[in-house]
Amino acid sequence: MNKEAREIIDGMIKQSGAISPCNICHNYDIWSDNDEAEKLVYAMATNEWKSGRFGPSSREDVMQLVKHALSDVTISCPSCG
Repeated sequence: MNKEAREIIDGMIKQSGAISPCNICHNYDIWSDNDEAEKLVYAMATNEWKSGRFGPSSREDVMQLVKHALSDVTISCPSCG
């Protein structure tokens, strides 16, 4: 997967509500602890994969990228702790 695919998925993560700005400083996006939002990211990625947005990548590759991107989300704010 390329950088463009990761950027698409990062946008989906933000759009779904799986991350949100820190409630204190608002400078960093952090994990929202929202299972429904995370499921929505997978659904959004599946729909975009079906539409061909990820090119020749397999659905499994796209789902792995979603999983990896979600695991990279910051759990607590690096500024506020």
